Amino acid sequence: MILHVAKHVERLSNTIKLIERFDPNLILVEGYKDEAFPKIVLVKEEKDRQLLDRCKNVIAVVTWLQPFKAAVPVFSITNEQQYLSYIINQVRGLT
Repeated sequence: MILHVAKHVERLSNTIKLIERFDPNLILVEGYKDEAFPKIVLVKEEKDRQLLDRCKNVIAVVTWLQPFKAAVPVFSITNEQQYLSYIINQVRGLT
């Protein structure tokens, strides 16, 4: 199931409650940087580094910049297998 909301007219928690009625295995959300849900931050340019300070509950970084250091696991955008494995393990509760 894919639900696309173009404008943030509803609180994210309300939207998630609606989606949970369909018993999904996973809900991916883009945006909502100020919400407390776990996040993977995409850092494409140097100016994006500030997202690590701004966002709450960052669990990993996927970046185009190399080298890149952070207090959470960092993955290169080119190493798709590595960050996808990390995401799958997070969903399964293995990491």
